[in-house]
Amino acid sequence: MVCSVRAVMRALAAAHPAWLEQRICVSDFARRYGTPMTSWRPPVSQARRDELAIAYARDGYALLKAVYDSAAPPWLRDIPAVDVLRRVLPRNYTRTITGDGREVIRRREKEPEGDGLPPGHTRIASPYDTDAVRGVKRDTFWLGCKLHISETCDDAPPCTCRPDPAQLPAGDASESGHGPGHDREHGKGCAHLVFPNLITHVATTDATVTGNQMTGAIHDSLAEKNLAPGRHYPDSGYLSAALVVSGLARHGIALTGPLLAGTSA
Repeated sequence: MVCSVRAVMRALAAAHPAWLEQRICVSDFARRYGTPMTSWRPPVSQARRDELAIAYARDGYALLKAVYDSAAPPWLRDIPAVDVLRRVLPRNYTRTITGDGREVIRRREKEPEGDGLPPGHTRIASPYDTDAVRGVKRDTFWLGCKLHISETCDDAPPCTCRPDPAQLPAGDASESGHGPGHDREHGKGCAHLVFPNLITHVATTDATVTGNQMTGAIHDSLAEKNLAPGRHYPDSGYLSAALVVSGLARHGIALTGPLLAGTSA
């Protein structure tokens, strides 16, 4: 939320600084948004964080009210950051006007206590990249997308180098390239070194898309390119009992890996 308000402030300051200065209290906004995001830290107190969240929402509604006022230049409404803020606010807050004219703003909370936040894949997490969503995998968190990469993992062929006689023990007449001492160094053209693992497919999805949602699609894409593997060794997030069965039935791919608890479907 704070990023969306910052983005509008910067956009309006660049587009029409004189108008912005007339419509808002610059000192108040500078106090709340003057600190760069790279060094900004949220308050330790939960009560203070909740208070700031409402203050950010109130600032956002104040900015939109000013931009959509009939006296404001109409072209201000076409600024992309303004449109993002217009969409972000109702997805994260409720705003009502009481009978005596008071404005009441509340954060949306998870059900059943509140009316519910929108699904993660529909939330706007960054005003600078509206396609980016928040992802989490175990203890890793990020903002952006997710890459699903498939690559070959065949064993490299045997070493084709001829051993250096000086490295062989006395009496060893090995000519195979696998004599004692030979593993210390490979020649530049050695098949063992130049054998690559090749990337065969890359899929880009929202950060919220799980691996097992992509396993079938990846298999289909590999099969279309005649690159379907006989064996597939994905990590556990791409596996389920149903996928093991369907992978073998559809494309003859044997899925191998640890099944997580509760992945029978």
